[in-house]
Amino acid sequence: MAKQLADKPIGISDLSDYLKSDDDFAFELEILRCCLAGGGFKVEHGGAYRDPVTSKDRQFDIRLTTWKERSVVKLAIECKNLKANFPLLVSRIPRRPEENFHDIVISLRSSPGNPVMGKGVRKVTAHGTGVIFEVNKFVGKSTAQVGRSKAGEIVTGDAEVYEKWSQALGSASDLVSSSARDYEIVKDNASATVVFPVLVIPDETLWTIDYAADGQQLGDPKQSKECEVLLRKDIDVGFLQYTASHLLIFTKTQFDGYLERLATNDKYWDRLFPSAVLEQLSPKAIR
Repeated sequence: MAKQLADKPIGISDLSDYLKSDDDFAFELEILRCCLAGGGFKVEHGGAYRDPVTSKDRQFDIRLTTWKERSVVKLAIECKNLKANFPLLVSRIPRRPEENFHDIVISLRSSPGNPVMGKGVRKVTAHGTGVIFEVNKFVGKSTAQVGRSKAGEIVTGDAEVYEKWSQALGSASDLVSSSARDYEIVKDNASATVVFPVLVIPDETLWTIDYAADGQQLGDPKQSKECEVLLRKDIDVGFLQYTASHLLIFTKTQFDGYLERLATNDKYWDRLFPSAVLEQLSPKAIR
């Protein structure tokens, strides 16, 4: 890299140009302001966590927690300041029945004489009609950034985006682990928690292309505001194995709308925490 750099020292104007056009942190702060402005959300910014795959210390961008009664939603949010000349393209096909699910962590307060971490924790899986990840709705199966070189050749890659959503997964692992005590958040003896990894990118940098189940392309690529990518990634925190079923991707403006959905849309919460799942629980846990 050093051999490719000009010899002239970097100065104020160079750093200012970087901050105006390429600064990921400035975009991250934009998203942080959206989270803080939402009202009623618990927001963390820029803490460290131990990556469960590499066992290395890493830093997350943002974590958001919100709750209604005994139900808790936790978001592990990563931000990437993509450019319109190298946007993200998500290739999607109809969601299959076995992909129509998300996991819910149930935590029960331990007895005072036996406060064992994870003892009162179990997982249930929401699936079927009425949940948020519907069968036959388009879901992402492949991602790529696409651009053109100065010579006019197509250039592709997904390393930067993959790095960010893998960080979101690592951060989500911490949130799953902490869900063992979410009854403390809701100030009750039991709680139900959903954890989602989230990627937020600038407006007009997300495109989708849809295919039929048989692989036939359905129309042209189109700009999108949000989409879901299938993960089915198991998160093992020792006392519980939670499956992160999907990655949620939003453009900045659409993420504002998603936060409003969390704040005001009771029907969305019903799809996150279906009564059919909650009815399986002990009456003492969920009443």
